[in-house]
Amino acid sequence: SLARGMVCGKQLLAYSFSHFLVDDLHLLTLAVHPKFRGEGLGAGLLNQLISESRSIGAIRVTLEVRRGNLSAISL
Repeated sequence: SLARGMVCGKQLLAYSFSHFLVDDLHLLTLAVHPKFRGEGLGAGLLNQLISESRSIGAIRVTLEVRRGNLSAISL
């Protein structure tokens, strides 16, 4: 399992939790603090996870989202 976060000072800006199994990284949660949404932090964290997962042998990264979660779908 991988847990990652983005912090500025004492403020948690974004975080993610994911599970690595064989050659898949399944992203369980990715969240951005409401005050910092729309600034590219989610995309930046996702790109970091993709890069890191490739370096440990993942060929796929998956994330399940609700149909109405447009922010997650646009990632």
